[in-house]
Amino acid sequence: MRKKTICAMMTGFLAIQGIEVHAETQQTIGEAASAVESVELEAEIIENSDVTDADGKAGPEELLPDEKSEEEPPIEEKPEQEPEPPEEKTDPAETGKKETEGEEKMLPPTVIPDPEKEPAERWEEEEEEISEDSESGKPEELPEAGDMGSGESESEEGCEETDTKEIPPCMILKSDGASLYNTTDLATIVQRMEDFHPDEIIYVVDKRQELHFVQVFRCAKKANMVDEDTKLSFVGFGTMNGKDGKPFKTREGGVMRLERLIAEINEEMYKKIVENRSVKDENAEHTAQLVGLSAIKYGDLSNQASKDYVFDIDRFTSFEGNTGPYILYTIVRIKSILNKYTDSGKTLENLSINPADSATEKALMLSLAKFSEIMAAVYTEKAPHKLCQFIYEVSNAFNGFYHDTKILAETDEAKQKGYIALICLTKAVLKQCIELLAIECPDRM
Repeated sequence: MRKKTICAMMTGFLAIQGIEVHAETQQTIGEAASAVESVELEAEIIENSDVTDADGKAGPEELLPDEKSEEEPPIEEKPEQEPEPPEEKTDPAETGKKETEGEEKMLPPTVIPDPEKEPAERWEEEEEEISEDSESGKPEELPEAGDMGSGESESEEGCEETDTKEIPPCMILKSDGASLYNTTDLATIVQRMEDFHPDEIIYVVDKRQELHFVQVFRCAKKANMVDEDTKLSFVGFGTMNGKDGKPFKTREGGVMRLERLIAEINEEMYKKIVENRSVKDENAEHTAQLVGLSAIKYGDLSNQASKDYVFDIDRFTSFEGNTGPYILYTIVRIKSILNKYTDSGKTLENLSINPADSATEKALMLSLAKFSEIMAAVYTEKAPHKLCQFIYEVSNAFNGFYHDTKILAETDEAKQKGYIALICLTKAVLKQCIELLAIECPDRM
């Protein structure tokens, strides 16, 4: 009956699922039902193993030779004679059965090995071997990789010897196939090499990107993306902050855009020029634009690139101190002296510099003599702030000489020509320096 019931249930379940039942399927269901019925019978036999049948005979599992169980008092009478539960004296058959069942329960973790543990142990051994290889730092495959991953090639180039910290590898492709910044920067290097064949490529970027470009440069060198004699350089710059030391913002608290910054400085310079009335109204706006740009460029480049600095509009637009307007005002003053000299009917040709007659004249000569040395340092160190320092030094030296010497009122013509020759040289040096900073000087201020 059980077999028929199980077959009917399984056939009904398949019908509900929309599965057609064939003869072979019926046979398989019958075999499965027989197996289920046998398992249920065995379970009932185990449950009734300690209970006798209707004729008083022992159950299937109570076939032990020991007959002492009939002589011993029943287990149920123990609690009435003793207050403690019957833990010591029990039926030997039941005790043997429980011990056997306990042993069977303990067998799987102790006697039968778990097959799932074997590969885990092998993986642990492999991980230990890999970690040992990585600690040794000399895997067998690395020497075959050539320049791209060899530790020997890194030491041969020499740049890795100066590393103060470990440089991570340069990743150029994500696991999903997407590109990274490293990928586009390397592609740009390849394109620039094909288009321009440069001797040097200089990257002027936020100083916080230094590690990124160290990785890119090394990858480009090791992969032979650039010529052996092509130099890749990184120049990191800091942030421009306001008076509060925080990133420079607008009065409303938003991010200051360059367009708005230029407009505000031009407006400030226009007010100062109009107040001085040194320039006609039709030229005042153009002059204000030139002076305003000089304030921004000189104010930014006069600071060391890698350091943060405070951008103060009032200080940067001042005509005094180490500012762009002060430098331009000095050059305009020299232009004014030379114009007055030529307007008097004299010429600027065939002039020569005389020996210094005063301390201020000597100081100006010594400052101008540093021109070649400063230019070489600015180029090799990529340090425009040193050029600004030199410009400011020459400007101060000239203004000191100007206030100490009566250039146009000098009665000695030979001495006057020496003065004019010296300030002509000063003008040429200052003009060339500001042109290197992309600063244009107006004729009047």
